[in-house]
Amino acid sequence: MVGQTLAHYKILEKIGSGGMGEVYLAEDTKLDRKIALKVLPPELAESEERRAQFQREAKAIAALDHPNIVQVFSVEEAEGIHFITMQLVHGKTLTDLLPKNGFPLNEFFEIAIPLVDAVAAAHEASITHRDLKPANVMVDNDGRVTILDFGLAHTESPLDVEGNSESPTVLKTREGVLAGTLHYMSPEQAEGKRVDHRSDIFSLGVICYEMLTGERPFGGDTPASVLSSVIKDAPRPLTETHPVIPRFIDRSTMRCLAKDRRGRYQSALDLKLDLVDAHDDWQNAQEAASANDGSSTKRWSRPVVNAAIAIAIGLGGYVLGSNNVGTPTNAVPRLTNPRQLTATVGVEANPTWSPDGSRIAYAASPTNERTASDVWVVQADGGPPVNLTSDHDGFDGYPSWSPDV
Repeated sequence: MVGQTLAHYKILEKIGSGGMGEVYLAEDTKLDRKIALKVLPPELAESEERRAQFQREAKAIAALDHPNIVQVFSVEEAEGIHFITMQLVHGKTLTDLLPKNGFPLNEFFEIAIPLVDAVAAAHEASITHRDLKPANVMVDNDGRVTILDFGLAHTESPLDVEGNSESPTVLKTREGVLAGTLHYMSPEQAEGKRVDHRSDIFSLGVICYEMLTGERPFGGDTPASVLSSVIKDAPRPLTETHPVIPRFIDRSTMRCLAKDRRGRYQSALDLKLDLVDAHDDWQNAQEAASANDGSSTKRWSRPVVNAAIAIAIGLGGYVLGSNNVGTPTNAVPRLTNPRQLTATVGVEANPTWSPDGSRIAYAASPTNERTASDVWVVQADGGPPVNLTSDHDGFDGYPSWSPDV
């Protein structure tokens, strides 16, 4: 269709495709502006009922006024071809931007919060996306997040025994596209059950999981195996493979991924509020850690931190010089019969002996930034360390002993 003209829209180039149709860069010759033009597939256009439903949904989306939802301009027909015109968003999709090991936490929050806020706004208008995935989320050159094709995919029809679907999202698509969509389906959607807004919340959980780790929580070699994984498999906790991720983010993501929709967040607004709180806690922890470091902005490398802690809690003490303790002769310290007591991955800092000399308390964090630290205690004569603040989110550090302990 490149080079053709539909009504007063000149089609310049193809910029995307999917189950809902092909997307073109077009020029609106009346308003002299570039737009995105999506041509609907014949399967949708030939059904009067589906055309009417599509127009109702498109009008509902066009009525939304949210900075993170693509704007629909019009639903039109020319020369027997049905199409919609939309805002042209410049940038890259999350699929293109996603790093191999996931986004750093600051970038995760910058994308996740407006993404969930947009979904919450649509849900308040009784609109469910039903096809949320990284390929439908665009980040423009200014960092603005925009959800594409919002509400235009309708996936309530059940899968038949051949694994096909009447859903425009997956109808007549290549196997890779089908599998890519299936990775983000909710269990009820994968089973062909009727979906509601909580299906979007599950999809948001999948997207958050992938944004944080670079990995999808559900996998398989075929569409059938992906469906089975979505329906049956429990994803690995985020902190198990990526201990840098705060526990409150792990909990929120896993709540979104509950198989039973009643166990998920019941509204995207609640999820957004928890993400905002999590961001504030994380930011406060960073500021507290920075303040505790004084004016220095130097970051401790893992080898330096581990070496410092090994010296601080190694048994046997050290001697200064070659003969005497306390009065340095060469001012070069050396360890005498050290024994390692801890082996936490990440930062271990601020060790302090108990008054009776039998235990050592210290702060440990899985990240060099020391933003989600916990207080641990280890026996001086050996044994596994015990986390004393596992139930408290945020920064716990700089332990001290009461004289009578």
